[in-house]
This record gives sequence, C-alpha cells and structure tokens, in this order.
Amino acid sequence: MSYASPPTPWPPSTRRTACAQDSRTPEAGRLSPLLITHTTAPSNDVPTAFRSPSAAVLRSVRSPTQHRMGGCLTLRPVSPMNRFNSTSTMTSNIVLPSLPNFVEQHITAIFNAKTAEDFDNAFEACFSKHVSVTVNGKHISRDECKKQLQGEKTGETSAEVTFNNIVAVPAGDDQPIGTGVVGVSYKVTVFGRFFVFGARQSSSFTSSLNVVVAQDKSLPEPQSPPHVRGGATDTRRISVLNEVVLHQLNPIRPPTSIPTNSSA
Repeated sequence: MSYASPPTPWPPSTRRTACAQDSRTPEAGRLSPLLITHTTAPSNDVPTAFRSPSAAVLRSVRSPTQHRMGGCLTLRPVSPMNRFNSTSTMTSNIVLPSLPNFVEQHITAIFNAKTAEDFDNAFEACFSKHVSVTVNGKHISRDECKKQLQGEKTGETSAEVTFNNIVAVPAGDDQPIGTGVVGVSYKVTVFGRFFVFGARQSSSFTSSLNVVVAQDKSLPEPQSPPHVRGGATDTRRISVLNEVVLHQLNPIRPPTSIPTNSSA
C-alpha cells in the first residue's frame, strides 16, 4: 500500500503520519489525541481514537476541515493552549484601570511606598506637572503637596488605606475614555517605628477628596500596537485636587491592671 504525501510537507520535527484505513493499526493506536490540530484524511476513515477526543478543549481546537489525501492521517503537534494564548488574544484584552480604580490605586501606591524612589514614582504617576492643589481651603503648590505627603510618611514603617465611598462621573463623549471627576473619602492609618505600652505608635488621616482626572498632554503620546485597546502606557493624571483632611495621633492607652479577687 502506498501513501500520498501532503503537497507542502511540514518539517520532520512536526510531521507525523499514520495509516487511517484501519483504526486498529498499532501506529494509529500509539498517536495521542492531543496532537490533533490539523487533520487530512478520507472523511470516513479517521480512526475512532481521533474522531471523538474525550476532552472538550481538544474538540474545540480540532480543525473541522478534512481533505482527501490517499490513506494518510497528517498531524502537527501543537499545544492545545496555543489557541488561547495567542498574541492577538492577549493584547486585545489589555485595558487601563477604570476611573475609580485609577484614583484608588494611585492613592494606595503613594502611602505604601517603602523607599524615596518608590514614592517619587508613585507621585509622578498620579499628579500632573501643572496640577492645581487646594488643601483645607488653602491653595498650595505641587511641591508643597509632595512635601506634605512625604512628611506623613517620614520615619513610618507601613500604612493601611481604607476607602469608604467613591463616586465617579465620566467626562463627556468628546473626552478620552477613563477621564472625569472623582469624589472619594478614605482613611489612612500610618504606623510608626516606636512601641508604647507594647502597642505601635500610629496616626490617622481622614480625607474627603475631589479630583479631576484628565489626559496629561505634556506627556508623550503612547504608541499602542495594533488591536490593543487602551495601550500599555497610562497618560492620565490628576489635574485638579481639592481635599479636606484631618490629621490626628491615635491615642495609646496604658494597660490596666487585672483586679484582684478580694475573697482570695
């Protein structure tokens, strides 16, 4: 019996053939259904082992097209997950954080920065170069805002950020997606390095914040690959900040003595 070869054979490392005339042949029985991605065989001569793979994921990747190529079954071993991990599939799902998440993530990054470099990067990624800042009714510069935030972190070890409420109003249809106005209330508990009566010293910042998030035109325009939604670079920044904040030290109560039993 002679077997026809495909018009354009695959390289030897990726080409396997098996007789499809008799599904009981040893060669057909040794081939794994995992290899089925491209099939060329007589339409009624596909071995049973390859006709109905047990796993649904294998059935989803098997090519439905069959071509009459003599009596051979031609297979190309490809990982079944390649279909789902293709570049086009992954890049099409790249999206930027939503408007509320943008504010929450950047506030958290600023207070959780462990080093001066981390703090600088978090601050620059959050605020525009020309941001307008008002804190407790007083207009301050961008540098003053940065120094205040740095002072809140000086000498501290860690911080916990809790968001209570957040309201986001997207910009108009003529504005980029993911921009708009956000109002948020949150509390930050900053823990110090010293212990008093066995408890770590801490302070709290309770804030009500209104910000405007817009595209920063002073930043270079990101170059997004084809079919990528949103791009890999976020050029949004806070351009207006109006905050009411209260800073207070958390009281440390000394331990109370255990009352003695008077009847003892």
